[in-house]
Amino acid sequence: MEKEPELSVSNFYIKFKSLYDELDELQPLPECTCGASKKIAQREEDQHVHLFLGGLGSEQYAHVKTTILNSKPLPSLRRIYNLITREESHLTVDKERNVKTETKLFSIPTLVDKNGKITKGLGVITVEK
Repeated sequence: MEKEPELSVSNFYIKFKSLYDELDELQPLPECTCGASKKIAQREEDQHVHLFLGGLGSEQYAHVKTTILNSKPLPSLRRIYNLITREESHLTVDKERNVKTETKLFSIPTLVDKNGKITKGLGVITVEK
């Protein structure tokens, strides 16, 4: 399962989690007293983590994904979701700042004084008549 570009991380996580919860209901872990179930459950959790991170697919999360995958032991899927949504928020804020900055750059007033000097922002350009 791969995240569609227009889908938020939250919506992707909800879809992903509902699918793997449904799978867990259909294929429950066997119960035992030897401790193998706990190891199998941890292995499945690690697989879910790798599938979730791989499903994000976007290079914009590459740094945080690398940091997560280098963690020993791997954080829980819930913790990873929190880290990725925080990164998504930072990226969104940065993107909005860049758009506002670009908009401001294009809205700098241009003034021409009586001597033919054009003033843009803080700089002065002289126009020959």
